Amino acid sequence: MIMDKEVAKELIDLVKQGSYLLDNSVAVARQKSSEAEAEEYAVAVASALAEILVEVLNPLYRSHPDLAPEGYAVPRRPQPPGA
Repeated sequence: MIMDKEVAKELIDLVKQGSYLLDNSVAVARQKSSEAEAEEYAVAVASALAEILVEVLNPLYRSHPDLAPEGYAVPRRPQPPGA
């Protein structure tokens, strides 16, 4: 993905900031929406955060394992079926 370590670090930091904001938005939904609406929103946010981890952060961590959080086992790149 991004081979320049400094650029990767900056991107990881920005993505983490965005993820933090998304995560915090769930609390707003829980406070200001119906329970059903908040739950639907929370599920959508969880799905988005999972996608960000799989498609954005993990590839960056694979390229730069030293930038991964301490103790985080970076998953190997998924293999296509039959590979």
